Amino acid sequence: IKELKDTGTNPRDVKFRLAREIATMYHSKEDAAYAAVEFDNVFKMKELPHEIDEFSIDSSENPIWIVKLLTRTKMASSSSDARRLIQQGGVEIQEEKITDSNAEISISEPFILRVGKRRFLKIVLSDENKTS
Repeated sequence: IKELKDTGTNPRDVKFRLAREIATMYHSKEDAAYAAVEFDNVFKMKELPHEIDEFSIDSSENPIWIVKLLTRTKMASSSSDARRLIQQGGVEIQEEKITDSNAEISISEPFILRVGKRRFLKIVLSDENKTS
């Protein structure tokens, strides 16, 4: 609390230490340290997280309308939410902003879909005719 009253202290630093202490209470010290490094990588260094969930799109849906992609992956709660996210510049594919809500996305290789600052998803094409 004293640190917050000091005008020379950045509140972000205090919040960061508090978050690390809370993470240590509920997880291990190592997990808290990993989370801190991951946070720095994603939000300070603007890198991709090390662990990204994967979502498969069936080849019969390729190409897929960007709005449908956002709703199918649950990165947007509805079509209107997806359009709003695109309009506000919150949707990127491979670090390229999507600005057209009518865009058709062709999937030829896996790519990273980013929605907002914190949500990432790896999109892959699946072929239902594949045999395992």
